[in-house]
Amino acid sequence: MDRETERGIEWECERVIRQFYHLTDHYEFDEAVKLFTEDVVWKVAGLDLKGREQLLDALHGGIGNDTIRHVITNTIVTVIDEDNADLLNYTNIYYSREGRRDEMDGPLHFEGPHRFADGVATMRRVGDEWQIAAREGGQLIFSARTNRWPSMIGLGRRARRNCNCIRRRNWEENHG
Repeated sequence: MDRETERGIEWECERVIRQFYHLTDHYEFDEAVKLFTEDVVWKVAGLDLKGREQLLDALHGGIGNDTIRHVITNTIVTVIDEDNADLLNYTNIYYSREGRRDEMDGPLHFEGPHRFADGVATMRRVGDEWQIAAREGGQLIFSARTNRWPSMIGLGRRARRNCNCIRRRNWEENHG
């Protein structure tokens, strides 16, 4: 594969991950999940989800009427072949329970990022489009002000019922 083709794949993969977080930050969950393969595996924030439907339920239940913003940085794409790539990045996550930003006048009050996470995505070409086939992420740092398991910040009851909470219980047992 020539370098120009490789650069094009890198750009498309970065575009997809940015588009996902932009759509998520603006409550466009139905459009956001279309950026994933039908059989997506999502292991982020303590969740262990499979398929678009579970991911969509978690997005609706997790963010609900709150505001979240993702700041993505240090993205590196490793092209495996013309149909597969791996993507690494850092994400600063800002979260507010003050309500939906699109329904407010004036700014929200964020007290710094709630979480800083690293992320890994498996990217796959499906037809002419690049999609996210798997997403995994780990919390590197979380805000001490939350005094909670970082992945549970903002998750509604429905999302908590749908998630794999074993990791959460283990963390709470070890960290109080």
